[in-house]
Amino acid sequence: GNNALSYPRLQGQHYSYMKRQARLVRDNLRTVDATMTSLFRSLSDEDLDKVLNYVSYLPIPQRDLAPDATWRNPDFH
Repeated sequence: GNNALSYPRLQGQHYSYMKRQARLVRDNLRTVDATMTSLFRSLSDEDLDKVLNYVSYLPIPQRDLAPDATWRNPDFH
């Protein structure tokens, strides 16, 4: 991810969420960076699924994890 460029962090994101978002991009129902759109459109369904599955298992750095089980994202209160 890159906040300055508005690129979301994908590592550790839920596979089903990423798959839904990628398909929305490919179907022109969601607008994102042209490079990402081009990438999603260039991959077969099978290859896209493999990439997203891999990314969903990438470990999240310890410093980016919630401090404990009671933490709630302030963006969603």
